[in-house]
Amino acid sequence: MNLADLVQTIFRDESARRDFEANPEAYVTKLELTPVDKKAVLSLHARTGLVTADGVSLQSQIGPMGGWF
Repeated sequence: MNLADLVQTIFRDESARRDFEANPEAYVTKLELTPVDKKAVLSLHARTGLVTADGVSLQSQIGPMGGWF
């Protein structure tokens, strides 16, 4: 799974979203992501709440990291 797939999954799949929100670190650990990608997801989630953030907040955070989407 790549980062774009991960984000799409947690936005589209209610069960995946609950699992991610309950324990983001455990959720991303079980995925086949690089350590850098895992750190990026957890860092973005810590700053924005990833699944609860609005589009403007996500865009402001993702802009500089756009290469991983």
